[in-house]
Amino acid sequence: MKLYGDVITWDAAIEAHRRIDGGLIYLASPYSDPDPQVRKVRSILAEHHTVRLIEAELQVLSPIVYTHRLVTKYRLPHDFDYWRQLDMQILWGCDAVWVLLIAGWDTSRGVRAEIKNARTWCQPCYVLPHNIKADSAYARAIVGRKSK
Repeated sequence: MKLYGDVITWDAAIEAHRRIDGGLIYLASPYSDPDPQVRKVRSILAEHHTVRLIEAELQVLSPIVYTHRLVTKYRLPHDFDYWRQLDMQILWGCDAVWVLLIAGWDTSRGVRAEIKNARTWCQPCYVLPHNIKADSAYARAIVGRKSK
């Protein structure tokens, strides 16, 4: 997938967003996968990075953080087709799109659609690297703790 936006550090993205009073951030990240454990880890990582941005006093909305519990608790579909309309409405109301580069981002139909619409709607888009070792350890620790 062709990236839309520059790959920059989290600190640089936060500072740039603050400088322009960037408004509400849409945190795009992959979710759908046939394996429920993969979906769980992806939701944990999205939640972790959402909290990171909230702690930086930025306004952020992650559709994965919002919907994962609904999917698991009420057995709702986990595929992008089911959530597309809601995701696009949320995206439309946001001022910037931040793409979290976790495993699966480059094959995700949802992330692809979110980047495409951000480009169409002229929303600023930051592509954010993720610390694979730190995030993987964090996700494993959380998954292990919750499964006990």
